[in-house]
Amino acid sequence: MARVRAVCCALLAAKQTAAFAILTTRATHRAPLAPPRCASRADGSSWLDRIGSFFAGGEVEEATPELLDLIEFLTRERGFRARLTLGSEPARSAGGSGVLAKRTSGTAGIELLVAFNADDTPGYDPLQGDVLLLKESRYLAAPPAFWIAEYETPDDAFPSLWQMRLRSTGISVGGEELVEEGAIVFLSAKAERTRTGGWNLANGKITVKETVRFSNNILAELKVIGVFELVPREADAADVTDVHGV
Repeated sequence: MARVRAVCCALLAAKQTAAFAILTTRATHRAPLAPPRCASRADGSSWLDRIGSFFAGGEVEEATPELLDLIEFLTRERGFRARLTLGSEPARSAGGSGVLAKRTSGTAGIELLVAFNADDTPGYDPLQGDVLLLKESRYLAAPPAFWIAEYETPDDAFPSLWQMRLRSTGISVGGEELVEEGAIVFLSAKAERTRTGGWNLANGKITVKETVRFSNNILAELKVIGVFELVPREADAADVTDVHGV
């Protein structure tokens, strides 16, 4: 499985847009990201043709068709439209038990345009990379902004547990603060096959860290503050980002 994940890192790194700034908040040293993604080189080789050179001289376990297809989906050129809904009502509907879920607040709807870059450091596990905001948002920012995809069990054919992290620049509705400035916002979902053979990031939940008391200790726990969906961005779609109170 480690070999498969290494192959995935190479697949992702070969398809990416220009390098982003290195995330200073991550403990592991990060090498510069891959050069701009392209369909082929001057010699006619595609990004798939170039994967073998990453493991020259060694036997490589082939990645599953499901994994290759998921990688193609996540690193699509035009990226995604992320639709976030935050507030006490969506937090409770998603099983939230934190401060926001326990009070009554307005609801904020935020739309982001995002694309996913990949880290080209050999051997990185799990699959991970940076998030590019294709259009500036007033409410969420990068860096630090990155994503990871992990295997739920060692025998899975692809990493289904996906998470994206962004930094809040302050989210309020009607003068009421929902997320404070500087807080890290976690968007988590599970990659699933659709009936038509495509992909869907299902049951998307938005969380932030809250401090809770346990016995004589103070701990930080992730608490649900809303839900989201990630939709492939099409060429003819209107590129709008906004927030509104409901």
